[in-house]
Amino acid sequence: MGHASWSGAVHERGAVFHDPCYAIESAARISAISCLEIVFAAIWGISFLGEIPDVWVVSGGLLIVMGTLIIGHDGQSEKASQES
Repeated sequence: MGHASWSGAVHERGAVFHDPCYAIESAARISAISCLEIVFAAIWGISFLGEIPDVWVVSGGLLIVMGTLIIGHDGQSEKASQES
């Protein structure tokens, strides 16, 4: 199996689990989680390719993680207030 075939198969498997999420959660929260792909790509580059990130990569990654955590925390607050 060639690299392109393998990559397509992995992407399709991810879509099988990713797409049903839109029926459960809002698109804004799912999009925030999807932005974490950039952070994970940087982590893989550091781990396997020996890349060294600069200040912009680290600061951008931190902004993405912080934004995702804020959106996740807001979602937990909404669910708690609805259950009360």
